[in-house]
Amino acid sequence: MTTDPIDDLVRRDLTEIPLSADAQRRLRVRLGREVEARRLELLEGALHGGFALAAVAWTILVLVR
Repeated sequence: MTTDPIDDLVRRDLTEIPLSADAQRRLRVRLGREVEARRLELLEGALHGGFALAAVAWTILVLVR
């Protein structure tokens, strides 16, 4: 799976909550969706930031030239 230390913390903390197998499955699916949505948000932010940085660099290059 992953080597993220947060995953180990979450797994350890959630083992203390008595849940049925069905509840565990629903929670795992929901958490997986949330994690994936946040990763996509971070990637989109990085992409937009990269384009903004390139636009600034291009503007400076045009002005200096």
